[in-house]
Amino acid sequence: VALELGEDLFYFDAGENCGYSSYLLGLDQLSTQSIFISHTHMDHIGGLPNLLWNLRKLCTLSPENQARMQGKKVRVYLPDLDVFQGVWKMLRGSEGNYETVFTLEPHLISDGTLTQDRLHVTAFHNYHLGEPAPGEGWRSFSFLIEAQGKRVAYSGDFRDLTELLPWLDGTDL
Repeated sequence: VALELGEDLFYFDAGENCGYSSYLLGLDQLSTQSIFISHTHMDHIGGLPNLLWNLRKLCTLSPENQARMQGKKVRVYLPDLDVFQGVWKMLRGSEGNYETVFTLEPHLISDGTLTQDRLHVTAFHNYHLGEPAPGEGWRSFSFLIEAQGKRVAYSGDFRDLTELLPWLDGTDL
């Protein structure tokens, strides 16, 4: 799922074809601000390396793209930073050691609100992957997205609809 908010682009999950699909839809991938991963099953994160690779590749195609991305931060929110480290290792093991003019910022998701300028995202855990072991964090999240006076609930997967019901009141979608 991709959300365009003005000139900013936000992804909610990054399944295997997210980069290609956003290209076919004419979305400006260089407008990517953040990527929110609900959980780390392959159908929700399998396209993340390719999407991030595309961002780097687009920067090498023209000086304008490079200038546009210079110093930019692309935030990746996910419930398991070890998985991000695997993605990072994959990217660095490819052509060019993934040297970029922008910075990838991984962030561990926990329950709470993540605010970025005009976009407010509230992460709340669900039971899709069960309860965490003692000392571990939740591994599956849903999101309440608020922007431009609209409220949208998004969930990759969940165990039971009752987990989402408290968050659905007043949503537009």
